[in-house]
Amino acid sequence: MTNWESLEFRTEFLKSINTNENKERKAKSLQEYEIYNGNISQYVQAYLTEQLSAQTVKRMPIISSIDICKRIADQEASVYRQQPKREFSDISEADLLAVEELYNDCGFDIKMNKSNRYYKLQSQSLIQVLPKDDKIDLRVLFPHNFDAIPNMTDPERAESIVISAFNKENYVQGDKPRHINGNFVTGSSRDSQNQISADEDDYKSAIERYVVWSDKYNFIMDGKGKILSEEIENPIGKLPFVDIAQDKDYNFFVNRGSQLSIFAIQYNAALSDLANIVRMQAYSQAVLIAPKDAMPENIVVGPTSIIKLAIDPNSPAQTDFKFVSPSPDLAGSIQFIEVLISNFLSSRGLSASTVSGKATADKFSSGIERFLSMIDRFEATKSDFSLYDDAERQVYDLVKMWLVYYSGTPYLNKKYNVSAALASSYLKVHFAKPEAIQSESEKLAVIQQKLELGLIDDVEALMFLNDISKTEAIERLDEIQQRSMEKQPSGVIPNEAAQP
Repeated sequence: MTNWESLEFRTEFLKSINTNENKERKAKSLQEYEIYNGNISQYVQAYLTEQLSAQTVKRMPIISSIDICKRIADQEASVYRQQPKREFSDISEADLLAVEELYNDCGFDIKMNKSNRYYKLQSQSLIQVLPKDDKIDLRVLFPHNFDAIPNMTDPERAESIVISAFNKENYVQGDKPRHINGNFVTGSSRDSQNQISADEDDYKSAIERYVVWSDKYNFIMDGKGKILSEEIENPIGKLPFVDIAQDKDYNFFVNRGSQLSIFAIQYNAALSDLANIVRMQAYSQAVLIAPKDAMPENIVVGPTSIIKLAIDPNSPAQTDFKFVSPSPDLAGSIQFIEVLISNFLSSRGLSASTVSGKATADKFSSGIERFLSMIDRFEATKSDFSLYDDAERQVYDLVKMWLVYYSGTPYLNKKYNVSAALASSYLKVHFAKPEAIQSESEKLAVIQQKLELGLIDDVEALMFLNDISKTEAIERLDEIQQRSMEKQPSGVIPNEAAQP
């Protein structure tokens, strides 16, 4: 049973989050976050060191500038690629204006899009809805930013969320990354535990901060479990978090492999290996064969240099100097990398052209082909629309609670003040779906056929071609005919049929 009022419970909780299992969970999340943001060099080096010697890797060119992880995650996160339409019901005009202004001012679409990208990266995203700077802010949290106490009856839901600053120094600095359960993590020999007896880590507990949230409580405590905040009640009586995840296995945190970040490491390691092969075998190797006594100490190779090799007529050994040209299978290595990335993208339901090693781009012969390409991307994220449709409603429920609670107080901007009736309003979200796109030539061909068959007239043709109203089409035709008359030579009397 959770009992945040008990110091003993708080200290036991702090011990539990410093276990190796929990640290590895956070290290895995941090690795994914770092790789997504382009900080992949240390992980590529650690992966290559396992395959080769550390001395070899030290001399290798490390390719870490290709951010394939971000490219794929952003491509898959297509829910908020276009701004959704939000439809509010059972709401007054004044409240609607305040809510719509809040959504625009606080950048809810940007924050939700960020959540979608990190969800594709980590299969889980936590959004915190909280008043901040007289507004309502959305915070996207990563698994290494918080700990959760699961609900006793439903472990897939959180009973409490504890947010803390994650000390990256133990993972991305100091020791080199090491391989643990399919992930590269780093760390020192410090146990980071706050022992009952005095130790050198005691000063850290005084500056550690843990923000505790439950349906009933909200307070800040330090690394020893001491409550630092004065008020400890949760004002809205509900966890201000929206958990976005699928396929939970009776646990709060999604238990899955880091396929995207691991593949990014493997892909950059393969490119680094290829770059090393090119560098090492791009030059011919000078070879000198001679008796030990006839071997010169220093040899200068160049077009203006002369190499003198003495021959001993009494010795059967002969001297020889030559260049040996290597013949690496570079084409085969490049083809292997292309097959590797093609198979990975296919396994995630994406087109192989999402990331390509070839200097080509998507070319579509018609709007239908482009539409089919968009459908492929839509199918890859179809389940995400349902997931984020539910998330949008949960976010709005929390927004309503905060607005109603703080309306009319100094903690909320006056322009966001709402009535208590806002609590009974509802939100329905309409996400943008792929639409059939016709090229200009396809549109003209269809119009021409309809005109020849007498199915449409000039006005309807212009309406269809330019997507305008009937009135606008008539005005446009009048302008076209007027310009045509003005271009006729002087003295020519236009036909009566040509009059507007």
